[in-house]
Amino acid sequence: RNCTLEGDQARCSNDAMCRYDTDLSACEVRCVNFYTYNLCATDGRCEWGTSSHDGCDAQCQFRYSGQQDCDADPTCFWDGTVCTKACDKYSTETACTVGNEQCEWDVTNCRRTCRYAYDSNENGCTADENCDWNRNGRTCSTKCSTVLEQGRCSADEMCQWKINTCEQRCSFRFNTSVTCNSDPQCTWATGTSSCRNYCGGYALMPNATTLSTMDLCNADQFCEWTGTQCIATCTILHADRVSCSNDTTCMWYASGPECRKTCTQLTSTTTCKAEPMCQWSENRANCNKICKYRYTSQQTCDTDSECMWSSDYFVCQPSCATYGDQPNCEADDMCVYDNNMCIRRCLKLPTANCTQYSRCELQADIARGKDASGHYQMMCGTKCGILYAQSPPSACDASSQCMYDTKAVLCVKACDRYNTCLLYTSDAADEEDSVDLGGRRIIKKKKKRNRVNKHVR
Repeated sequence: RNCTLEGDQARCSNDAMCRYDTDLSACEVRCVNFYTYNLCATDGRCEWGTSSHDGCDAQCQFRYSGQQDCDADPTCFWDGTVCTKACDKYSTETACTVGNEQCEWDVTNCRRTCRYAYDSNENGCTADENCDWNRNGRTCSTKCSTVLEQGRCSADEMCQWKINTCEQRCSFRFNTSVTCNSDPQCTWATGTSSCRNYCGGYALMPNATTLSTMDLCNADQFCEWTGTQCIATCTILHADRVSCSNDTTCMWYASGPECRKTCTQLTSTTTCKAEPMCQWSENRANCNKICKYRYTSQQTCDTDSECMWSSDYFVCQPSCATYGDQPNCEADDMCVYDNNMCIRRCLKLPTANCTQYSRCELQADIARGKDASGHYQMMCGTKCGILYAQSPPSACDASSQCMYDTKAVLCVKACDRYNTCLLYTSDAADEEDSVDLGGRRIIKKKKKRNRVNKHVR
């Protein structure tokens, strides 16, 4: 029958042999009227042997436009957008899996994946022998033992690939310590209150080799390969701060809270920088705790060249020398950029370390007053000659800690910044009665010279 001869949609629809295609605005032969496979294959909207009568019929997407009618036909299912052919109608693995996310192959048959077949229907999922309920994700997953490909196995959080088979992870297999520890491949982790793979169990698997054991160990986030064996990580071994801190290979991460591998055990820059408590030292080529976790007192902090103690925040922080450029250096108020180097500000240095920098010197801390013996406590400050090297003498004299030496033509430390020292003897002799007992020069007009000698306080 040549349906194209029908003149309009009304005449086409009234002809039992024909159907009107609104998309193409054309009258065509109904798929069910193609009585041979070859004739059926000539029409791209038709397919053979997929409907209930096993002859030629319209493809599901052309047969139904709504979900209700689609799902009512056992040869079709609604994929969320359109009606598509039921998975069990595919006869080969390639046709089943290529381009069909919702179908999977199980040795001889094509079936719909558990995830799409049951979605959040827990009862339907558990009743199907090919499916397992994921209590964490509240979804239905394909039973691990039925998965044949490593890629599909590893993609499912419930499953793990072990040598040549896919099996369910211990964390999904057991939820009590008794049942967990009864399986030689599993162990109960007190730190996380969950069942995990027993790290030493990888070497005990049938047909296990050193290479397979190492690969399985490295793929397990709770295990680590030492080079000869697979051992549990600190997270698994220790559940509290005390036991964790007593293990020299572990450290307690309070923000977790959990026990983690200590920084010194991390041997690459990548793993070191990925740990928030650690920092990689380029000079020492090793990983160590960042300064605030490494030391808790000023005494121990300041002995490490990579660290310095902040008296403002009472915490150990990275030393100025660790800053690689001027912007980062000057962003820290404890540091100053000088001669292409980031160094600690003199005022921020402990007195014991003051003279290690040529730009710093010890000065009497007048603001804190004298002690019982009549001496000032000392502080570290920048040398006046450096502070006012590019400034006029008046700027030097205006500073309470400096005075301008007219003979040396240099800004120097004020006399009262020396703990018990007055003016130099030669200066005092020159000034005679213009020097008081506090070590300060007195502003005094001289009759013979029409000038004023001034020294800072």
